[in-house]
Amino acid sequence: MDKKNIKQVSIYSLIGIIVFVAVSFGSYKFYKVQAYNKLISSANKYMEEGNYEKAIDVFNEALEYKEDSNVKNSVILAKSLLASQKYYEEGVKEMKKQDYEKAIDSFKKVVKEDTKRYEDARKKIDECTKAFIALNLKNASEAAKNSKYEEANKYLDEILKIDSANKEAKKLKEDYSTASSKKQQGSEDKDKGYSAGVTADQAVKIAAKYVTNKGTNTKFSFDHEDSRNGVNYYVIHAFEDMGDHVATLGWYYIEKGYGKAYEWDLAEDQLIPLN
Repeated sequence: MDKKNIKQVSIYSLIGIIVFVAVSFGSYKFYKVQAYNKLISSANKYMEEGNYEKAIDVFNEALEYKEDSNVKNSVILAKSLLASQKYYEEGVKEMKKQDYEKAIDSFKKVVKEDTKRYEDARKKIDECTKAFIALNLKNASEAAKNSKYEEANKYLDEILKIDSANKEAKKLKEDYSTASSKKQQGSEDKDKGYSAGVTADQAVKIAAKYVTNKGTNTKFSFDHEDSRNGVNYYVIHAFEDMGDHVATLGWYYIEKGYGKAYEWDLAEDQLIPLN
């Protein structure tokens, strides 16, 4: 073979090698693109299904083929949704156990991006809040019935922690504070030797003692018994007997325990101490 033919063979061989390399590289690149696209498709499907752990794994595998900021953001989103999903599930469990305060805290951590659970989590926060308030109002009422006002106020404070504007809890705190003071006063009265166990007839006489604008037709009568914030009272009606009708002068509450007297302010629905 002469030099000319050798040269031609060499050129053809070189061209063949270049073509082979180019084809091989193109095939490899095509394979990588196909594999990458398949991984992204699979990861997105896992996201739709809510299988965020698997989605994170597949997105990370795709990043080994190509650095992509969008895929990195998808990993961040998947991790956020995974955490959100777990908070939601914890909230449901805590809600069933009536641990409403913890449930509320869990539901609040469900993120807006979690469109499958976010709105339901908001509704469950409202449900838990109402149930939590109702439970603590019930516990406060039961404690107050047994004159355990300090304990009752603790339940009310729990309500005000999550609903600082709750009118019922605020009103009850005021009522229980008043009742607690009366209870304390009753103990002091007992220590001072005030008589205990007042009768209805005695209550009528006590009320008459504190009415200064009495006339010849002024009468006092026992009307009924009442209980306010755990304290029992005789309710005494003061009136002018006009023969064909009566004119009310006022209403008086006398504690059944130690005879403490109060005038009832009808407009404000408050008891004003008289002794």
